[in-house]
Amino acid sequence: PPKSEAPIDVAALVSRQYVVRVYILDGYRLCPPEGNTKADPYLTLTLGKTTINDRDHHIRNTVMPEFYRGFELPATLPGISQLTITVKDWNRFMSDEVIGSTTVDLENLWFSKDYQGLKPVVPIEHRTLGVPTSLLSQGKLSMWVEILTASAAAASPLIDISKPPPEEF
Repeated sequence: PPKSEAPIDVAALVSRQYVVRVYILDGYRLCPPEGNTKADPYLTLTLGKTTINDRDHHIRNTVMPEFYRGFELPATLPGISQLTITVKDWNRFMSDEVIGSTTVDLENLWFSKDYQGLKPVVPIEHRTLGVPTSLLSQGKLSMWVEILTASAAAASPLIDISKPPPEEF
């Protein structure tokens, strides 16, 4: 007879509060909206009813932005677990346009034995950006995601990943 898998850990199915930290280093080969050769990219992050709009930190005239930004969002797992990270093109006079987005399933990540085995070091991912109207990549984001209990988050502050200032020679 086939070997049965270990029974489900019922305690893991009880909803708990977590802090999700998202660290975004840079973008690679972003596809600016039609007719443009460069963009003014910025980030938005959405998890359930929580949205972080980082429009004030748009980066001028590039398809290779260096974001170096960290964000925190509250999460309940199991629960709403689709974290969407969208790169948008800032426009002064017209509405901003979506360059592309990527979605991280936090539940799959959190309950993955592979992810649990990576702690405390979570590797940098190179996530492809997409749009519903195209099968082609709209660029990539270099980033990583941490999921922490409230007590672990309180004991370990968000890492400042700001790009260091250029050195003068």
